Amino acid sequence: MNMNTAQGTSPAQTLQRAETDPSLSGLSFFGVLRSEFAKLMALRTTFWLSLISVVLSVLIAVAMAATVQPGDDAAWVVQGAVVGLWFAMMLLGSLAVISMTTEFTSGSVRSSLAAVPRRSTLYLAKTLAAAALIGLVTAVIVVLCHVVVVFFTDSVTMTAPFENSAVLHHYLANWAAVVVTAVLSVGLGALLRSSAGGIVVLTVFLFVLQTVLFIAWGIMQADWLQTLLDYEYATLIETFTNPEASDPGPLFGGIGMLIWAAVPFGLGWLAFVKRDV
Repeated sequence: MNMNTAQGTSPAQTLQRAETDPSLSGLSFFGVLRSEFAKLMALRTTFWLSLISVVLSVLIAVAMAATVQPGDDAAWVVQGAVVGLWFAMMLLGSLAVISMTTEFTSGSVRSSLAAVPRRSTLYLAKTLAAAALIGLVTAVIVVLCHVVVVFFTDSVTMTAPFENSAVLHHYLANWAAVVVTAVLSVGLGALLRSSAGGIVVLTVFLFVLQTVLFIAWGIMQADWLQTLLDYEYATLIETFTNPEASDPGPLFGGIGMLIWAAVPFGLGWLAFVKRDV
């Protein structure tokens, strides 16, 4: 005999008692964001890649500051001081790739999707968590590099970013370039679902492609190769971070960077939402 029938309880009443409590707040985006940020902070890779990025960037800033001569232009000094951000961009971009791929590698993404069935929400939360952390680490690097050039040279004062627009541009533009690259890297991780694959493609974007195109242009002197050089990702970063760039200028470089980042980010979102785990 059915126990519900024996106790005088109908199946409909039993089902009604199992319904979600309407007083519960439910899943919130900021709750998901906090969870993804906590996951990222729990990774050992986060600590080591962040630490190496900071130390390497500061050491390069010290080395560049040691070559500065009295009377050198402040903007030129700052431009050299933040050269280390190119390497930090690679390391922190790798962290952004890993922030997306690590759950696919371990299989824990199934638990995440069970907790957050809205895949677009989870994807956006992962992206913002990675971008926020990387933005914070990059800001620390920029501040430390500024302190280094102030301490080791007479060309840059502590208040230089507020007095010299070119100095401020170097700092803000390089910070933004690292964050945009982080978003691009998250997209690569979601699209490829492979840490090694995503990091290799990121390396190609940042270092390899420009070198290959430059060598090919030097041999062939073709106009179409020059056009590719003007529109490839590393060149757009250089254009964006240089306040004196003219024709097309920093604005062109910034828009180009955003387009480059939007393509893998969008494709990664489609893969994350549509593909089976």
